[in-house]
Amino acid sequence: MLTTSDRNYTRYGCLGTFYYRALQLRTATTGKYTFQSSSEIHHTFIYLYQGNFYPNDPQYNIVIQGDDSSENYPFGFTVILRSDLTYVLVFTTFSPLATGAFNIIIKGPDFVDMIPTI
Repeated sequence: MLTTSDRNYTRYGCLGTFYYRALQLRTATTGKYTFQSSSEIHHTFIYLYQGNFYPNDPQYNIVIQGDDSSENYPFGFTVILRSDLTYVLVFTTFSPLATGAFNIIIKGPDFVDMIPTI
């Protein structure tokens, strides 16, 4: 759930404040993983970062991004995750200050630990 209690930042190239939820990801097996997201919030984004996510520099460390602007539900992307690296998945919205429920589904050759960042 994305709420008014979540952290916020200014998305790259956008004006306004956007709530986001960040999850640290680790897997024990290198391979191809598919990320899908669905939400009750209209028009959302998911970003994958290698290493750390820096809200003041949201383009730094970015690996791939996906959004539901094509109205394909669930939406997402496929990427190779390495077992020796840490990633951060960021979920946010198109509209400033939007909140609501969302789901992230990850499919691949192994389990992916998702730990909320503080």
